[in-house]
Amino acid sequence: MANTAEKVRRFPVGIIRSAKNCPVQKIKTNLIHKAKAKKNFAKLKARLDKENLRNPGRAGQPPAIEDASPTSLEPHPDRLPLLSQTSPEPTSPLINHSSHDSPPKYQRKPKIDPFSSASREAQRRKQEAERRREEKERAEQERQRKSEERERHRKAMAAARKGGKNGQRKLGRESGVLLDRVRRIVGDTG
Repeated sequence: MANTAEKVRRFPVGIIRSAKNCPVQKIKTNLIHKAKAKKNFAKLKARLDKENLRNPGRAGQPPAIEDASPTSLEPHPDRLPLLSQTSPEPTSPLINHSSHDSPPKYQRKPKIDPFSSASREAQRRKQEAERRREEKERAEQERQRKSEERERHRKAMAAARKGGKNGQRKLGRESGVLLDRVRRIVGDTG
């Protein structure tokens, strides 16, 4: 055992005293002190919580003062004359009503938008794409309408060409279909 005691290094007293004055040592001491204070506070709080559980009627209530007078909702007599006076409208320092009458002392330059030309170009392309889409849609609707009209016309001619009871063509039905075709051709050219 004596050998182990000899192996432990012992610092001179002067060195240890100077280490306490070191900033790192001060911070360390301060942190230890704060941790002990927190621990003691937690113990105290736990003890108070235990006491409050035993006596629930007094939990969180300050001691009662018996000679306190009840407070009233009426204003103090010195304040009554102040309340009866009409106060002028409060004006905000941010809103200056006189600034609307006179022109501003300086005019702020408009903020330069570095992407204004790019945004204009993008807007133009977007409008062009929208126009092309609408045009394509109109052409598709026109194609659909013409296709339906041709199909209807074909069915009407097929019904007209189909012979009657004796196998002859129905000229009355065929004439109406042919008249519609003539009208369409004349209407397209004229």
